[in-house]
Amino acid sequence: MDTKQCDKESLVIINKVVLIVIWYGEVPSNFEVWSRSAEYLKSRYDFLIFSDTDFSEQYIPENVIIYKTSMENLKQRIEIRLGVFISVRDPKRFCDFRPLFGYIFHDKIAGYSFWGHTDLDVIWGNMERIVNDSLLSEIDVLLNGGHFSIYRNTEKINKLYTHAGAVFPWRTIISRDAQFAFDEVTGIHLIAKKYNIQSAIGTVDMVDVNPAHFRFSNKMEKTNPKCQAFYFEQGNLYRVRMEDKLEYQSLCYIHIPKRKLKILDDELGDAFRITPYGYIKKKNLGWPTKDELHVMNPFHGDDVDKREKRKYYFNKAIEIAKRNPY
Repeated sequence: MDTKQCDKESLVIINKVVLIVIWYGEVPSNFEVWSRSAEYLKSRYDFLIFSDTDFSEQYIPENVIIYKTSMENLKQRIEIRLGVFISVRDPKRFCDFRPLFGYIFHDKIAGYSFWGHTDLDVIWGNMERIVNDSLLSEIDVLLNGGHFSIYRNTEKINKLYTHAGAVFPWRTIISRDAQFAFDEVTGIHLIAKKYNIQSAIGTVDMVDVNPAHFRFSNKMEKTNPKCQAFYFEQGNLYRVRMEDKLEYQSLCYIHIPKRKLKILDDELGDAFRITPYGYIKKKNLGWPTKDELHVMNPFHGDDVDKREKRKYYFNKAIEIAKRNPY
């Protein structure tokens, strides 16, 4: 990546990206896996985590920066910057503020060409396959959901959230204590389309694991192979599947929501299996066998899948009703 002198005191790295995370709660069980995969992205990505969680016992690579702040202090910072009262009782509410991060954290993202947002329930792979200098030179926003979206660091794009086009306007979203998915398809995606912003939407090769099932399946696909598994190897992330033949797909990242997966070996190293049971050290480099796929990510039949799905969406409906009084 090239650099250019923007003034006497600061150096802008062309197409350098900073991804922002707001986290309140205990240290995620997968944090070491997340941080070690994030370290492989250090040539292009930095990560800023705003939290009051104690990460002192965790591995923190040089491209991950922890800003220690209470939820109340963060709320006050946002209110001062926006000049309005915001309603936040649950940390999950900060997800709706993600398209505002460029404006809210303007002082923290100075010097970066792009800023964005992500989650800690992600494992990173080779992002350069898709999100490279060629793509970034052509777009102003890349929208791939709350777990990974990036925005060009300009005043126009940093204030994109203020424009009409979303299902609910931003002032409604920040003042009502509900969740609106403003960082996804009902919010900033619609605004970007309405104003013909140079965008890449859904272009990243990734898997969004369906929380409705025990086994790992991609909820972005209508049908999933019955025999598939995932593993990380020296900065690369792979999906291996068996249909007519054994095939592998290199992924930019995998998003694994609503699961507390633990590291099941003392030392994972640079190669490990990503399974519904947890993270398991991969003893040999290279593709797994068909038999290993069944063990890593078992398929128990269509009837089991259907029962799991019905139970999940019933519970989700109750959760949404409680969460969104409006």
